[in-house]
Amino acid sequence: SLGIGVLKTDIVTGASNHDRRFCELFCIDPELRSGTTADWTKNLTPASQELVRAETRNVLMGKDSFSHTLEVIASGGVRFVRSRGTVLKD
Repeated sequence: SLGIGVLKTDIVTGASNHDRRFCELFCIDPELRSGTTADWTKNLTPASQELVRAETRNVLMGKDSFSHTLEVIASGGVRFVRSRGTVLKD
């Protein structure tokens, strides 16, 4: 189903803020989130975790957008989440 979640991350501090729908998509308990990228990457498959690390390196090297499919480990198996974004710099 179509679901749009919002994630904002400060690449320097690692602080992460995401809305309720993002929590649902990435199997995050909103009451237990710590406000870091670990909140949502911990439920990814190892391959998807590596993809996120690679995309983070690309952003640090100047890439300004991304588009990929992540595999989220959910209670019923693996969920595929399409992730697209634009990098905004201060």
